[in-house]
Amino acid sequence: MVTTSKLNLEFRDANGNAVKFSYNYAKSDISSSAVKSLMQGMITNGDAFTNVPASIYSADIVTTTTTELDVEE
Repeated sequence: MVTTSKLNLEFRDANGNAVKFSYNYAKSDISSSAVKSLMQGMITNGDAFTNVPASIYSADIVTTTTTELDVEE
């Protein structure tokens, strides 16, 4: 059994359009304040992106558990 976590960040650009980022292998116990700080830093350094994030919209962590099944004969 393998468990992985993905951090999804969603911003809005200056026109109100969604700007989304996903990061695999996120810490499942990361705090909301740490994520908010990360997102604020991404806005501050937004010139590194083609579609510049202007405001924080949402964030979530998706945890997936994969169980391999032995189906070979």
